[in-house]
Amino acid sequence: MRKFLRHPSDMPVELVLRKQPNVPRQRLHNISLGGVACNSSRAFRRGTSVEMRIPLLGEQARYPGVVAWCQRQAEGYLVGIAFTDEDTLF
Repeated sequence: MRKFLRHPSDMPVELVLRKQPNVPRQRLHNISLGGVACNSSRAFRRGTSVEMRIPLLGEQARYPGVVAWCQRQAEGYLVGIAFTDEDTLF
């Protein structure tokens, strides 16, 4: 059973590198209660600080997170983002 409401999954997003140090891998497990997976044309290293932007929602739709995992797909990559900001979880 899901603990969080499912959001629309067909919205375009942008992943932008943040100028914060990467999270050490041994501390990445369970970094947050929520997150998302999105498609990307490039790979990201686990632990990389990113900002997920949703242009359709306006300039204020920016959510800090950390790359939890990255899997190669037939075309591009599937990237799991763990949110690091408590407000973003909800």
